Amino acid sequence: MNYHGTALAPLYGSFNNNFSFGQFYMNINILFRLGHHFKKETIVYSGLYNSWSGHQDYERRWKQPGDEYITDIPSRNYPADNNRDNFFRNSTVNIERADLVRLQNVQIGYNFMWSAVGVRGQVYGGMTNVGLLWRKNNVDIDPDYNSLPPPAITNLGISFTF
Repeated sequence: MNYHGTALAPLYGSFNNNFSFGQFYMNINILFRLGHHFKKETIVYSGLYNSWSGHQDYERRWKQPGDEYITDIPSRNYPADNNRDNFFRNSTVNIERADLVRLQNVQIGYNFMWSAVGVRGQVYGGMTNVGLLWRKNNVDIDPDYNSLPPPAITNLGISFTF
């Protein structure tokens, strides 16, 4: 067994910054997590044969002699061997660095005042789960979600007081 480190980030935090210009404002929240690892998902041939749940690693598998120099994905075998699947799934080649910097929230708005009727308020819009700004791994995977990233959530609103 190889120890790669913790799966929980020992260093984490966020930066929240507010910018304003006149009646316009913008709020940005950037979070970071550093110093930890994650196990990436990979092909499981028994899942492929039993429930048709595939994986993109299937295309990168060992297909012919010499492929061992260009890939670490094992060849396809039938019938599938659960022990072989588990051995590869838990092997060290599937451990990646999980350090990341994420743009978590952005909100922009406009504060207004309609003094003729005594109304104050704001119009705003924003987005949550905007995306990754940086990640340490080279496999193009979001370490927090490992497969499909969460959808970006947008909001628009207006609030006012009399």
